[in-house]
Amino acid sequence: MRKYISVFSTTLSVLVLALLAYHYFFHTSTVYVRTGYILENYKAMIAAREQLNNDMKQAQQNVDTLYKRMESLGKKQQITTGAEREQIAYQFGMAQSDYEKYTEGVRKQFEEKQAEYSGKVILQLNSFIKTYAEEQGYDYVLGTTNEGSILFGKTNLDISEEVLKEINKEFDAAKK
Repeated sequence: MRKYISVFSTTLSVLVLALLAYHYFFHTSTVYVRTGYILENYKAMIAAREQLNNDMKQAQQNVDTLYKRMESLGKKQQITTGAEREQIAYQFGMAQSDYEKYTEGVRKQFEEKQAEYSGKVILQLNSFIKTYAEEQGYDYVLGTTNEGSILFGKTNLDISEEVLKEINKEFDAAKK
């Protein structure tokens, strides 16, 4: 009987050691973040969107002014005749050209600034997540997207709230 207990204890000890070794050497710690949620609520991204909106307000006022000028000339063209009408038609054509060029320029500028602001914030976020993962001992941090790169994850593996809290704390500290 003692022999069986001894064999059983030895076998159990070997199994426990094997499991511990497996966990130590092969077990990885994988978590995920909801990327869209982080980007939507990260204070730096919110600030970037506000800055972009402020930058574009003046441009939109200029677009509105050019449109009103073009609209006014169009109405004036309809009620005039002769040489004056030709003059106004020419001015209307110039106003329309100015409006279209300026509007296209503003659209391009908006897209470039949006890419610039978003790019900076995403670089900050990626850098933060790398540092955070190393500090927390994570081997992998996966990011979910609306396109479905991760179709399922247990909620206890979702560190989005933790990451958002910490990165916003870092953002607030940097502003001071």
